Amino acid sequence: SIESFPFIKQLHSPDEWQTLVRDFMIQHRCQTPLFVEISKEFISYLKTEWQGDKERPFMPELAHYEWVELGLNIAEAEWSLSQIDQNVDLMTLAYSASPLAWLCIYEYPVQLITTDFQPTDKAEQPVCMMVYRDAQFQIKFTQLNAMSARLFELISNGMTPVDAVTELSEAIPHLSSQAIYNGATGLIRDWVNKGNLHII
Repeated sequence: SIESFPFIKQLHSPDEWQTLVRDFMIQHRCQTPLFVEISKEFISYLKTEWQGDKERPFMPELAHYEWVELGLNIAEAEWSLSQIDQNVDLMTLAYSASPLAWLCIYEYPVQLITTDFQPTDKAEQPVCMMVYRDAQFQIKFTQLNAMSARLFELISNGMTPVDAVTELSEAIPHLSSQAIYNGATGLIRDWVNKGNLHII
């Protein structure tokens, strides 16, 4: 429901919030009657129909960032873990992303927004967040740099890590291929151990 956004509500005065909710109810034609889906419809409204707020241009992204925790909490997928064979080179395997590990990329620094910090300018670099549900049903947020996010994107779409490192090396020529390879190896092992990546 709309109450799934307590932080966004906190950023607004009571009158501002009531106006926003009323406009959503009037303008947005919900595609679902399901109560838990209304929060996704609110994000859709902010992205497509909301008239905007020059003081809070980050609103659509912040709403998504706030919703992600709910989205993972209600996700029906079961957490699972791939077993790592110590004799196998992780860089030669194929992977798929866990349905409980979401790579979210934002233009605004949504993770830093508070009542005292409400940026009107986009971040200098995209903000890449890995959000995942662990074995204890806890939702974890980890910020990635652009290279790590791109690595996850490439290998979760079926590219082998070796090929992904080659592509990243061409895109980031000031870093040695060996440095990228070593970094990728550590990241992939960590992602597999956390259940974020599954070995195919």
